[in-house]
Amino acid sequence: MDIYHLVTGAFQANTYFVPVKTQESNALVIVDPGGDEDSIVSYIKKSGLQPIAIVLTHGHFDHVGALPFLKKIYVNIKIGINSCDQQYLGKNGYELQHQSFSALGASELVSRVENKFLTLPDPDFFLEDNTIPYCMPGWQVIHTPGHTPGSVCLYNKDEAKLLSGDTLFAGSCGRTDLLGGNMQDMNTSLQKLLELPDSVSVYPGHGSLTSIGRERSVYGW
Repeated sequence: MDIYHLVTGAFQANTYFVPVKTQESNALVIVDPGGDEDSIVSYIKKSGLQPIAIVLTHGHFDHVGALPFLKKIYVNIKIGINSCDQQYLGKNGYELQHQSFSALGASELVSRVENKFLTLPDPDFFLEDNTIPYCMPGWQVIHTPGHTPGSVCLYNKDEAKLLSGDTLFAGSCGRTDLLGGNMQDMNTSLQKLLELPDSVSVYPGHGSLTSIGRERSVYGW
């Protein structure tokens, strides 16, 4: 399975495109569309695949910035997020986005997205711990709070691949000093991820790819 990615949005988030097979056709799941919606749509057209869902590893604006545009273009596409982060979406979503990023002086960046798209769409389904999303056969949800209460990773055991969102990066982990962050939860989540096999490739929410084995040596676990 080849997973393609684009670097999108003001915070350079990794947007992933995961091919999946459905009964009808070969399809595509978009993970964390952070912005640069025209580039996302361009890639989808070139792929020849049908986008069926958008999966969010968490609710921060730098991972959801292209949602309104994609929902407008692909009206039947479904949006999934963990229920603990659903408040980042919907008609009041921007209010929480501003609260989360004002401490970083990044509220203006949230406003840029808000000025383009007045509301964020509501989620259509939830990504709960230890479940397999209907749109991603073979991928298991791992609830990994710490960066946000509803942060999740997606693990494909057969493919030895992990979409780690902003929980695990190459050489570091997600920050816990934003609204809803918790360092104790983050440590518990990292311990959970680092129990996976060394051979698992890690596709993080920002930065370069890594592996569980490499990150276990970094953390000394």
